[in-house]
Amino acid sequence: MILEVKENGNRIDKYVSENTDFTRSTVQRMIENGNILVNENNTKVSYKLQSGDVITIIPEEVQDS
Repeated sequence: MILEVKENGNRIDKYVSENTDFTRSTVQRMIENGNILVNENNTKVSYKLQSGDVITIIPEEVQDS
């Protein structure tokens, strides 16, 4: 999934959780695990987005219990 950022200043975890069905805690875990990239690079949970940033969401693999 790809999201294109249209506004400045939001934290990436907040922006992604507001624009997808993922909870903020899930988004934070996905960022830490490298499943969410900004402009094709790993990022930090506290990253503040800039207009024009491209967020790539790589689905987490489902683990069997």
